[in-house]
Amino acid sequence: MRSQLRTYVKKSDIPCIAVTHSFRDAVSLGDRLGVMERGRIVQNGALEEIKGSGNPFLHHFFCGCSKDSCRR
Repeated sequence: MRSQLRTYVKKSDIPCIAVTHSFRDAVSLGDRLGVMERGRIVQNGALEEIKGSGNPFLHHFFCGCSKDSCRR
């Protein structure tokens, strides 16, 4: 389903906003991502920009652990 939706959005050549709680959906569908925390956008941009931001909330979002206790 993700693949079909991505293809459709690319073919239509129109902006599309997809709201999801699924990290997998977000990275497979979007060229740019916006991450919200408590109703506010805390970061937006390409996946690599977001992952490298150093924000503790985003670190937990991507890694699943707190930045202080992370071994990655």
